[in-house]
Amino acid sequence: MVVVVGAVYRAHAREGGVAAYVVSHNRFRTIQAVNTGETDHTILSIERFTSSVQGIGFDVSATAVYAHPLMEVITTSAHTTIRHMWPGEHRDFLDRTLSALDPKVFPTTDFVRAGLINLNASAAFATGVPLFYQALELNPQRSGPTARTKASR
Repeated sequence: MVVVVGAVYRAHAREGGVAAYVVSHNRFRTIQAVNTGETDHTILSIERFTSSVQGIGFDVSATAVYAHPLMEVITTSAHTTIRHMWPGEHRDFLDRTLSALDPKVFPTTDFVRAGLINLNASAAFATGVPLFYQALELNPQRSGPTARTKASR
């Protein structure tokens, strides 16, 4: 699943319009309005992505619940990347502003300043996705092999 998540993220970050479209068009996040004979690539993408979440061994409810926020993490991360919203991209400004704050008044901000001003897309995604994946792996709602896996035996 980590490979699938990374591939979807890279595609969204490479094709910036995809993430921007998904962020701004709630109605068409899962399916598209296509003409007869046209392929709905969104539903094909959702099918493959959700299959990777189901493959961990979740039931129908857990698969739906976890696939959605995981896709949100991917979309938001890609959108943040293409819009240059990561703090590391504004390092000088943030460092100047945050280092001028009184550490006694803002001790936590002072504590995270160095990490925050160095935070970039690749570091955040490379750290965040494995944590999400580990949480899914440890979740007690896992039921073992999926129905699809059982049926194929």
